Amino acid sequence: MTRLAALAPQHVATDPFIARELGEFAELVLPADALATTLETSSYTYPLNQICLHLFSPLRLKSDVPVPVKAREIYCGALRDSLSCLALRPGDHLAAPGFHVLQHQPALLFAALICGAAYTHLEEADVLGQPSLLDAVPLRTAGLTPRVRDAYLKAQRGRRPAWQHLVRNPEEACDWQAWHAFVEGCDLWQVPASNLVMEAASAGALLCSARRPGRAYLVHLQSVVPAPGRPWQLLDFTDSGQLAAADAGVYARLDDGKKPKPLQPQHLVLARRGAEYLYGGALGPRRAGRVWPVPELLAVAAQAPFLDGAVVVPVASGGAASETRFVLVGFTGQEAGDAFDAALAWRRAELRRLLAAALGEELLPDRFELVPLFARKADGAVDLAWGQAQYLGGVLFRKAQAPLFQRLVALRRAVRAAGAAGAAGPAGAEPVEPAEGGARSASAAAAAAAAARSAPPKETPWP
Repeated sequence: MTRLAALAPQHVATDPFIARELGEFAELVLPADALATTLETSSYTYPLNQICLHLFSPLRLKSDVPVPVKAREIYCGALRDSLSCLALRPGDHLAAPGFHVLQHQPALLFAALICGAAYTHLEEADVLGQPSLLDAVPLRTAGLTPRVRDAYLKAQRGRRPAWQHLVRNPEEACDWQAWHAFVEGCDLWQVPASNLVMEAASAGALLCSARRPGRAYLVHLQSVVPAPGRPWQLLDFTDSGQLAAADAGVYARLDDGKKPKPLQPQHLVLARRGAEYLYGGALGPRRAGRVWPVPELLAVAAQAPFLDGAVVVPVASGGAASETRFVLVGFTGQEAGDAFDAALAWRRAELRRLLAAALGEELLPDRFELVPLFARKADGAVDLAWGQAQYLGGVLFRKAQAPLFQRLVALRRAVRAAGAAGAAGPAGAEPVEPAEGGARSASAAAAAAAAARSAPPKETPWP
């Protein structure tokens, strides 16, 4: 709803069953028959410098702010991408199941249509269940994600597909062994392959690469060059806009002003290697180059009644496919060990359900960790830096197992309960504010001390 409000639409085109979820925007939904085209329907031609699209980009830090795109940028970007990056011709077919919709569309669609090719829409979930769908249409260019690659190899090993060009996003996990097994298992040694980093909000390709046969491509799995026809600069790592003095820096495209200024996104790290550049990853923790919406994720997690707070911790996976993994650490407060263990599986499933319903499966954390502790808060918000440091150092795990901290957590819970009871007061009485410095009544202090001396009470497991 927040993103829809940011667009301030005059009309909304969507399926009728989705309209019921749009709240105040449901009245703006066009009827189904209004979307049908007729021979009498007139088209509208945008002037070159007129804004024709507002797109959200998951590559930008402010991913909830729509980016205006001019018609000239869309037209030139589609021509560049179709001819230089995707190698499409009239009558060809392009498919890229699993390529992120907000990042790549409608740039991929426009690139296919502008040269007379066809864009074949395939859902990644359908291809994972039936990899032969990639052979149902004679694809010239096929965009592959690691999941689609592995599923196709498992189902079609030993069979060479009819593809004439493979495209992958170098921001995905770089698993050289998996790509070697794919090229070898499907006999793609002579099929050209290339890299491509796109952002629809930038009107198409940011980085691409030369097309090399599969055997040579494996050596250049992370080689890229800036997309042709697009002015750019290599900035240093100070986030000041200063040009890089060395052969490594951050890629930034430029605007078309008299004094060109660097534009977003600015997260692609490049290092010169001969006539090309080596893609060196992204600035900050991201998933396949896309920003992880931590504030939105934590806002949804806060709806879980069993959480006192939560933090998201990025962790480097290491291994052959080095990437960033995200861990949601939830604080449940003081609980008896048996009750906590009995509710653990259900609570993880409930968090997964909440987040998937609100943000989609693609934004689910890689791991859910719950601890029977209270979160440190400042001004009512969880201290994210503290939570990340405590988790990465293993301190949270040790605290949850230590009897001393279990007693301290029980004491904190008792103090909270006593404070809430004191603030509420007897029925019909005015709330009593604690004295300055946090002093409480003698009865509340006595109750807190008694709770600290006793073992944590056994509670009924969460349903």
